[in-house]
Amino acid sequence: LVEGEDENRLGQVTITAAIPLAGGELSGFWVPEFRQTRLPSSYDGLAIRSVKPLQRDSFALRYERFGGVDLAVTFAQAPDRTPWLSLIPIKGRPGLALQHPRVRMIGADLATNVGDFGIRFESALYSHDRVALSGLIDRVPRLAAVIGLDRSFPGQWHFIAQGILRTSRSVGPISWNQQLAARRNANIHGTWDHTVFGATLAVRKTFAGDRMQTELTGALLSGGGAFLQARGS
Repeated sequence: LVEGEDENRLGQVTITAAIPLAGGELSGFWVPEFRQTRLPSSYDGLAIRSVKPLQRDSFALRYERFGGVDLAVTFAQAPDRTPWLSLIPIKGRPGLALQHPRVRMIGADLATNVGDFGIRFESALYSHDRVALSGLIDRVPRLAAVIGLDRSFPGQWHFIAQGILRTSRSVGPISWNQQLAARRNANIHGTWDHTVFGATLAVRKTFAGDRMQTELTGALLSGGGAFLQARGS
């Protein structure tokens, strides 16, 4: 809901290695440092304490093949870069702790073209350290999946439609003093319901040989999540 992805990526030191395997490529990634995601929201004037994860390094393995259908499978283990909030006292006043529990993820993605249409699919299964989140949230992410369809038309018009599905698993009851933080966690991590589904539609118009473009994007999610965004560059 903010700037483009490329403008929000935080660089991290990474060591990678890759080898050819079974007509594709197997890659390994090791990230020895940790940098948290910067959330584009305020914390209602509360004092903030960032709790660094005990195990800061992370790693991932990825296998990918290219051809008529591009596909890839990824496994990753890392501290969750997007923080989980908990209410704590800081210097005698209410404050927020930003925690980063370990998460494991196995994901798959594929892309292909059928006639004039591009088809994209991505999915991921998550396993969070639920002990670290016990009492802070009643649900944590379990599955995320997106399927997209895109097409270009004469006049440099581009249309991208996506269907979105997210499911979550129960962690346990929320302690009475963490209710407010739990609601914020649900909004940040998309777990305000056991199943969240919806769709996005983006219409992009490019001008002057790709030197200028405008884009209008809308989204509607179950449970009341919605936005409309206009961009130009």
